Amino acid sequence: MTLERPDGRWVELGRVEGAWGLLGWVRIEPWTGETGGAAGYPKWWLGAERKEMLVESARAHGGKLVAKLGGVGTRDAAQALNGEIIAVLREMLPEPEPGRYYWADLLGVEVVNRSGARLGRVDRVFHNGAHEVIALAGARNRLLPWVQGVIERVDPVERRIEVDWDADW
Repeated sequence: MTLERPDGRWVELGRVEGAWGLLGWVRIEPWTGETGGAAGYPKWWLGAERKEMLVESARAHGGKLVAKLGGVGTRDAAQALNGEIIAVLREMLPEPEPGRYYWADLLGVEVVNRSGARLGRVDRVFHNGAHEVIALAGARNRLLPWVQGVIERVDPVERRIEVDWDADW
């Protein structure tokens, strides 16, 4: 998964995994904290060329999202979108509630532990079924759970996350 960096105009919300059914619906791997998070937008922009698509209908389905997009009326047309990244304009997003963050805004943020040891920078964020996980890139790649007791402080202005995580783990 590759989310757009926070200084970009776009925020990526997921990736098309292929057709769903016979009538042109697509199945989407959501990159949002809530499975149906991307369903509330009337338009999505797909692919590197950011092709504007009207969202006729979208809903959570299990751990995925399914959607019917304007102009996509057959299974073959839906399957042709396989692998396309879904994005929305950053200005379409509401401000997150205090203590909540858009995954895209965590990318590139430095992560340090209580001792001040640099553990790396957030390379990606994903949901593992139980909670969110941040993947760090640095001298050593690491996966840290985004849970209370590990994540101690997030400073979006300083672009820094402080964690209770030993550098040897």
